[in-house]
Amino acid sequence: MKIKKVIFSVLFATAIFLTGCNGYETTTGSGSINGQDIKITLTYKDDNVVKQLIEKETPYSALGEDITADTAEQLAKQQQEIYNQMQGVAYSFKTSGDKISEKIEMDFQKADIAMLRDSGVIESSVAVSDENGENMTVSLKAAISAYESANIKFE
Repeated sequence: MKIKKVIFSVLFATAIFLTGCNGYETTTGSGSINGQDIKITLTYKDDNVVKQLIEKETPYSALGEDITADTAEQLAKQQQEIYNQMQGVAYSFKTSGDKISEKIEMDFQKADIAMLRDSGVIESSVAVSDENGENMTVSLKAAISAYESANIKFE
């Protein structure tokens, strides 16, 4: 019995150690914009954001005076069609009560960052190119600065 506990402890400690060794860190920001409660999680290494998760909860009343659950769902389905056509981007939503909850996940290692920038999905100020002007990344400092100017406060 003791051997099983020791083996389990060693495996568990190894798993924890290995998940922490990938070098990625996260930072989270939150705030309220136009009646929407927003939480943003950025996964990064150095100044390079590799993933972004945006979670929004919006009362129907913040979307417009005559917005119903059905209308909010139709609008979200339209957004879902657009976002889910973009490589590296996933959009999901659910409606409940008098609000809609949305999730937008972006994997910048898979996404076409220039296309996201050009289509307005990400701010142009957060997309940076390397010295050769080829490989585009998302800057952590620029992303946090852009979000904080929009009333999203980071830890």
